[in-house]
Amino acid sequence: MELVKAFEEANDIRVPYKIVERRHGDIAECFADVTKAKRELGWATKRDIKSMCQDSWRFANRYKDKVALRNGN
Repeated sequence: MELVKAFEEANDIRVPYKIVERRHGDIAECFADVTKAKRELGWATKRDIKSMCQDSWRFANRYKDKVALRNGN
């Protein structure tokens, strides 16, 4: 839900969603800690969640026709 809300706020849009039961095999929770990537690979993000959400929406809109064709829509 945190990411859905961030995406909505970053792009000033509403994302339709439904809260339903988990499907078989779905994980209950997911967490990430980037300290290992930083320590072992020297990798760190350059953008925050807001700018990543804006960039992904911009990309999706720019290439939506190509993605739709590839997916058979």
